[in-house]
Amino acid sequence: MKQSAGPRWKPSDCSHCLIPDILWANASEYLALHAEIKLGVLGIGRRIAVTAWCTKHDREIADPYVGCTLCVQERPDIANWTETDA
Repeated sequence: MKQSAGPRWKPSDCSHCLIPDILWANASEYLALHAEIKLGVLGIGRRIAVTAWCTKHDREIADPYVGCTLCVQERPDIANWTETDA
């Protein structure tokens, strides 16, 4: 991962990182994640901000745990899980 502008990464940041949980929930080969360290108010505290991108459809992913809605629609086995049978 490339270091972006902003606060430097520290090993303690790993304990609060969301990326392992996201990858556990969403193993899409088209998922691209970007993590950035954000400082709290007045520079106190740190948090990890994660953004997700679908490289297949070239669009931002609102919920990286679920993934790209267009990719989900292309997979009937997954799309059936999201439909409710009445």
